Amino acid sequence: MQTTSPKEPTKNKKKSRFRDFITGEFMVDKDVKSTYPFIGFVVLLFVLSILTQQCGERKVALIRKKQTEYKEGLSRLKQNNNFIPYEQNQELIKMMEERGFVKNDRHLYKVEVSSEE
Repeated sequence: MQTTSPKEPTKNKKKSRFRDFITGEFMVDKDVKSTYPFIGFVVLLFVLSILTQQCGERKVALIRKKQTEYKEGLSRLKQNNNFIPYEQNQELIKMMEERGFVKNDRHLYKVEVSSEE
């Protein structure tokens, strides 16, 4: 005797790749496991890229800060007349030599420190 049971059609419905990605099931796939080292390498490169960019930005900010400090210090010296640019300094030396002033290192003071034992 033959039974007449309703046969269920066998559905080998393949899940969509998008659903596998969203649920994370693609990570346990045998083909994906072999790419774990490559994925790790790519993630490492991204992290290094981000760190390098941040380090560069910090250095640029430091350079800008130092340039600003230099300009402020230079302007303070110019305001107080404590700064003579190199070109003007050389011109002043020439003018003084023409007038008869000679640079003489003998008039510089020298302090000697001796230790007594």
